Amino acid sequence: MAKHRMMFRFARWHIWLGWLVGLPILMWTVTGLVMVARAIDEVRGDALARAKI
Repeated sequence: MAKHRMMFRFARWHIWLGWLVGLPILMWTVTGLVMVARAIDEVRGDALARAKI
């Protein structure tokens, strides 16, 4: 019975740690794909730098 409880606790921790690690990696990947889809000048912000001068 104690082994079952320990495995259940491990499974819960494993799920939570998976979300804590997986979510930032997923966000990093999605934002990287968005940056790749945009023009390089827009990503670098050259137009914004010229507008301030």
